[in-house]
Amino acid sequence: MDISDIYADLQPLETERLSLRKLREGDLDDFYAWASDPEVARYVTWDAHKSPDDTREFMDGVSDRYKRGEIGPWAIAHRADNRMIGLIEFGDWDIKHSRATLGYALAKGYWNAGYMTEAVRAAIDFGFRQMALNRIEARCRIPNIGSARVMEKCGMRFEGISREVTFVKGRFRDLKIYAIVKRDWRTHQNADKHG
Repeated sequence: MDISDIYADLQPLETERLSLRKLREGDLDDFYAWASDPEVARYVTWDAHKSPDDTREFMDGVSDRYKRGEIGPWAIAHRADNRMIGLIEFGDWDIKHSRATLGYALAKGYWNAGYMTEAVRAAIDFGFRQMALNRIEARCRIPNIGSARVMEKCGMRFEGISREVTFVKGRFRDLKIYAIVKRDWRTHQNADKHG
């Protein structure tokens, strides 16, 4: 399998309340509204967007990745009004070892309502079914309790803390590591069907 086999034509994913789809030109205003929020940017690797130009530059980069068949994010859109409320994507896809890392961000107005858990479950399902992954990892800063809780709800297990593993926003940061492997995901799937 080659990365472009999946990402040259990234398919949308539908959940009960969300549509995970490619970024669109019309997403600029919605995207900027939450990407410029310092609370949203607090624990992510990027700085809050200072102007719509920052958002446009990011979107242009994503568009280029789509065109080249490289890994790119899904926009998380609220199905009721199709507004873009977040992003979710796989990164560091190691085909040889069948593993990838999942990252995400969500507009503050949608926190604590199960939206990100819904999106992460859909992405995990896609990773195991379509990308033939055996392991999916996700990381968060230690104070980011909300993100850790999302990972736990999705069946990911806490594996430890990588000390000063990343240099972000002027400092080395510790990250909590969570992961789910395919056999545990299958067990989760079976439990959900029979539970």
